[in-house]
Amino acid sequence: MGIFDFFKKKKENKENSAPENIVKESEVLNPQVSEPQTTNKEEEKVVPKEMADFDALSLGELFEKAADDLPARMEFYKRFAQDNLYIITSQGEPSGADGKEMKWQILNLNSGEIPVFTSEDKVYDNGAVKEKKNVISLKLSQLYEATKGSKYVLNPFSYMHKEFSPSEVEHTLDGSIIEMMNQPQPQQQRRKVRLGVPAYCPQEMVDAIKQKLSEFSTVLEVYLAYMEFPDEPNEPPHYAFGVHGGLNQEVAQSIAQAVAPYLSGKGNVDVMPIGQGGKGSLDEYFFSTKPIYTNPERS
Repeated sequence: MGIFDFFKKKKENKENSAPENIVKESEVLNPQVSEPQTTNKEEEKVVPKEMADFDALSLGELFEKAADDLPARMEFYKRFAQDNLYIITSQGEPSGADGKEMKWQILNLNSGEIPVFTSEDKVYDNGAVKEKKNVISLKLSQLYEATKGSKYVLNPFSYMHKEFSPSEVEHTLDGSIIEMMNQPQPQQQRRKVRLGVPAYCPQEMVDAIKQKLSEFSTVLEVYLAYMEFPDEPNEPPHYAFGVHGGLNQEVAQSIAQAVAPYLSGKGNVDVMPIGQGGKGSLDEYFFSTKPIYTNPERS
């Protein structure tokens, strides 16, 4: 995974989806939520309108926009270092000789990463965490100080999530990540993919997709491909759902929820838009196959 990888994919790894697999990680003492700093009027600077528009977005909204928009991505990294973040902890316990300090145990996923959230509501996305948890807010610098060397996953239970390596966090905190993003990135090597019609596609799963998509009239068709990576033996196969028309976060979540009971343990699930690419794109393959779902109004 590259340092600037943003991705929109529903995780199917059971280790990262069950609340009982959240375990203790490390301690944090008295996280303080500092007030945003204000500037004098003389110091205020005129910012471009598109940058000013970002001020109206929450950190979670900016995170979603950052996936496809470079200026938003640069602003996201700034806000990620400045805004309050949310983590799951044990119940606080008095600490210190006078008992006035509080100590929390930060909880992490069974796979080792620390789950971090853009808002408290994101802790409960997709029902991965069913019981009320103890959640505290703190700054990225405070979290990093308590958990140096750890990997983080932002909004791990949401449709859109992102892993952060320790080095990426360091570059975010010192601001150098913005400079790195302004530098030309090396061209990525093309990935060899083998596409085919999946041998496993139960009718019950197709019916579940149809039921979910009955609420979304803008979705025209859904196609399914089985993707293998012949040069990457450790990469599991992917079930790729190509959505023609109307794909948004809610649609993608609905498809992921519909197929999860049937594809759990069989590979990763990708939900992607199609219909905008040209020759040589995945569109060419998807449209050469029969859709597993067609909007009834188009039938």
